[in-house]
Parts: sequence; C-alpha cells; structure tokens
Amino acid sequence: MRCKNASSQVSDHCRGHLAGLSQHIHEPIIEIHPEDAARFHLTDGALAKINSRWWDSVVGRATVTDRQRKGSLFIPIHWNDQFANYSRVDAAVNPATDPVSGQPASKHTPVMIELVKAAWSGFYLSRDKHPLPPCRYWSRQYGYGYWCYEIAGDELPEDSSAWAKSFMTDDPSEHEWLEYCDVTIGRYRAARIQDGKLISCLFISPEHKQPPRKTGCRLCSVNRHCRKYSVPACWQVNPQGMVQIPAP
Repeated sequence: MRCKNASSQVSDHCRGHLAGLSQHIHEPIIEIHPEDAARFHLTDGALAKINSRWWDSVVGRATVTDRQRKGSLFIPIHWNDQFANYSRVDAAVNPATDPVSGQPASKHTPVMIELVKAAWSGFYLSRDKHPLPPCRYWSRQYGYGYWCYEIAGDELPEDSSAWAKSFMTDDPSEHEWLEYCDVTIGRYRAARIQDGKLISCLFISPEHKQPPRKTGCRLCSVNRHCRKYSVPACWQVNPQGMVQIPAP
C-alpha cells in the first residue's frame, strides 16, 4: 500500500495553545479505506501497525473512512517520541528527496499494514504528567489541566489493582480510591480522588472500544469538583457496582 504523511500540518500544530490543538486528534491515527480495512481485518478504532523497508513499527488507531483512496493510507506526521512511543511516521518514509526543496518523493512510501493484537486497551487521565508502566503502545495529549494517555498491552495484569496503584499514586492511603473490576472479562476501572477532585482515572479492558473520554476529561479539568456519583457515571456503572467481581 501507499503511505502519505501530512507535512503541511506541522507548523499549524506547533503554533497556538497545546491544549486546544490536542483536542483535534487525540492520538495517532492511520486512515484507511473500508475495502482495504476489510482486506487486512481491521475495524474502526483497532490498533494497526505499518512496516516499510526503512522502519518496521509505526502504530496508530485505524480510522476507517471512504475519504481515503483505496490502496493508500494517511498518517499525520506531527506525532513524535514525546507524545507517542511508536508513531514517528517520518522514520518509515522513503528518504529520497528533491535535491532543491527537500520534499519527500511525492509523499509516497510503499508499506504493509497489519492488526496489532493487544490483550487490553484503555486510557488513563491524570492531572499530573508522570511515567507510565511498560506498555505495548501509548500516546498522550494535553488537555485543559490534565493529560490523557491512550494505552495498550500484550498481557492483562495479574493484579489490576496493584498494577494501577504502582503508577497512579505513591501512597493509596492518602487518597480516596474507587475501583471496579470484572476479573471474568478482564475489565478494570479505577479513580483517585483528593479533596473532592478527580486526580486521575484509569479504564482498561480486552475491547478497544472504551467509554467516552468527555466526562472524565471534564472532571479532570482545572478546578473541577466531583459529585458523589459522577465518577461511576462516567464509568457507565452504578455506584453499587463498584466492587470486585471474582472469577468463577
């Protein structure tokens, strides 16, 4: 297939306020035509990886759209190592350039695309920027007073609660800690609250489709306070459902 990148978007992304610009596309994407998606067993929202003869790992979220021409892929170029771990499409692009302008060869690079079979996917919202645990894939964007991390891994954590607390807080006893866990299907959600404010929250499950980020992002915004049931509501569970569900 043919890969195109969006070099014209770089200067626009670098100007203005980061929080506002980050709302446009919240993680790296790979646009693909519906017929090509079906051919390569990709569904909208699934993680995909492209390989070229110059680089073997560019990962992004598949965006299935008929805006993209059959036989071609589109990947924005403005993602870098600061905001995603495997999304530097410039590394995969044919290095042949025009001797005068430096323009890549008609933005054309032959690539292969395949599904990334992650054991779990999810997202993590936090008012603080800090290192994440090892993940197969991560990307992050800055919002209005918070960071949003899109994450995926190869193995479900054996102890989701301990795993979450290892990076969400230094001392769980200092915060109000809310959890929802369904061991049977591998779904886990956690939230850290301090002084009535949502400090961070985590959603992971085997499915790549997750609850909407909008409510959690709003609760993590600067000076936002949580009502008693607002976190369970954004998790799409009842307050009474916030308990550990043991495996059969």
